[in-house]
Amino acid sequence: MPRVRHGAGRNALVYPAAVRTRPVKAADPALLEVLDGYARLLLPEDEPSPGWSGRATAHLRGALSGGPPSLAETARHLGTTGRNLQRQLASEGTSHSGLVEAVREAEARRLLADTDLTLGEVTFLLGYSHPRALVRAFRRWTGQSPQRWRRALG
Repeated sequence: MPRVRHGAGRNALVYPAAVRTRPVKAADPALLEVLDGYARLLLPEDEPSPGWSGRATAHLRGALSGGPPSLAETARHLGTTGRNLQRQLASEGTSHSGLVEAVREAEARRLLADTDLTLGEVTFLLGYSHPRALVRAFRRWTGQSPQRWRRALG
């Protein structure tokens, strides 16, 4: 019978070692491959930089697909107020909107380098409402369309 402890300081599910070695009867290797690929797209390749901007950037990378989080949402995720987050980011020489723009640009370049993804999929993963919005932003960042940039990669 599972035990529940309240006020333990962290959330955890603990399984006996023997359970971890049992095969999963309903395992689906094809689904695992799809989900692993999607997880690799969402996970940052680099460790977040220190400070508030690093923590905010790490949060934004994983939260773009629903549209960029607002300042208030990012602050709530980081356990602070919007005003305090603004002050902290300003002291580091950046802003929430600047971080959103930088994360979207970096992620756009990374995702477009994966030629298996369609422009629509990249649009969704970056939280744009329409591919045209991504194309306009990408032109602003690079001076060229995502398709031309992708072709130039080879």
